[in-house]
Amino acid sequence: MKNGILRGLLLAAFLILAVVLGKLGGDAALAVSWLSWLGASAAFGFGPATLDVSVLQLTFGIQMSLNILQCILFVVVIVLYWRLCRR
Repeated sequence: MKNGILRGLLLAAFLILAVVLGKLGGDAALAVSWLSWLGASAAFGFGPATLDVSVLQLTFGIQMSLNILQCILFVVVIVLYWRLCRR
């Protein structure tokens, strides 16, 4: 059981690292003309919606932006994790 939890934490850490490094690398790639395609991104989600009850006010919303380098690193991390933890 402990081994499964550690593997899950390892995968989560690698996925977060891939997203962060993909964002940084994609933004840096926009400055290089032949690598600018790696920084192409799409944003999706919905804006804030407010539920206002006289005592409580709640605001919900989510926005997500992905670039091509993040998607590539995401796939690489999953393939490497699968190969390493298959043993």
